[in-house]
Amino acid sequence: MDLIISDIKVEKLIYPLAKPYVLSFTVLKEFISIQTKVSLNNGQYRVAEVIPLFGYNSHTVSSIIEFIESKKNIITGLKIKSARNYLEKYISSHAFSVSPLITAIDLFNFQENSYWKDFNNFVIPASTESISNLNRIIKETTYSNQTLKIKLSGDLNKDIIAFKLLSKYSFKNKLRLDANQAYSLDLAIDIFNYINQSPIKSNILYVEQPLLDNDWKGHEYLRNNFPGIEIMLDESIVKAEDVLKANKIGINYLKLKLFKQGGVSELFNLASLAKNLGMKVVLGNGVASSLSNMIEVSFYLKYPELFILPLEANGYLKIKK
Repeated sequence: MDLIISDIKVEKLIYPLAKPYVLSFTVLKEFISIQTKVSLNNGQYRVAEVIPLFGYNSHTVSSIIEFIESKKNIITGLKIKSARNYLEKYISSHAFSVSPLITAIDLFNFQENSYWKDFNNFVIPASTESISNLNRIIKETTYSNQTLKIKLSGDLNKDIIAFKLLSKYSFKNKLRLDANQAYSLDLAIDIFNYINQSPIKSNILYVEQPLLDNDWKGHEYLRNNFPGIEIMLDESIVKAEDVLKANKIGINYLKLKLFKQGGVSELFNLASLAKNLGMKVVLGNGVASSLSNMIEVSFYLKYPELFILPLEANGYLKIKK
């Protein structure tokens, strides 16, 4: 029997967080999960989600729901392969919006790893917005094997104060600094100049997404002028062309996420491409529920050779129990 989509339902769920999650462009107190339930003519169904993060990109709750509503009637009645083929063309421009539809379709052929909840090799989140909280987290993790991922504020003075604090400690694992596009090129140059002359440099694995996602020339300038400071790109990487472009300008680290790449097949294809180019890939979304993080962790457990540890698929751990 041909597997045909018989129905698609859309639901919005709100997950309060255990504590506020500080990013350079906002503070989250809840995750708003837009979930799609795709049902087939044989009675099977799968559920996938996307959690919008306006500022990370331009997709909002309303724009995503509007997009899904506009496509669900078109793909209802189609074979699942035909539906996926139709939706794939929207990944480049509407990855977040199309992701819950494509992912729900992919889940009919995806096997959850039953041990995914036992996996605990994740980064520990921190931020330069609160020095007292940062100091507490540092003291709790300095002598452990855990890796800190520190959200930068985009404020030069705040970030330098945090760097001075971090310079007082030794870490078993190098730090991941995440700017979330917070800097202009001039400000990024100031930050990179400071890091270059600071003891903290030896403790940093990379600075993630210092500039806007489309500022390829700016990122290339930073790589050429600060070769000792690695850059990781996240928001800039959606499709294969972006991976190739990043490799061309000397980027050695990439971040892949289910929402951003569009579906499970895209995760595999982009991770494989990056691996073949000699790049290192970080996997996982810190703004997601267990619905999505399960897929990311299970995917890692199936293809561990494609990624570096720790993962960042820890959004579900931020949700209030």
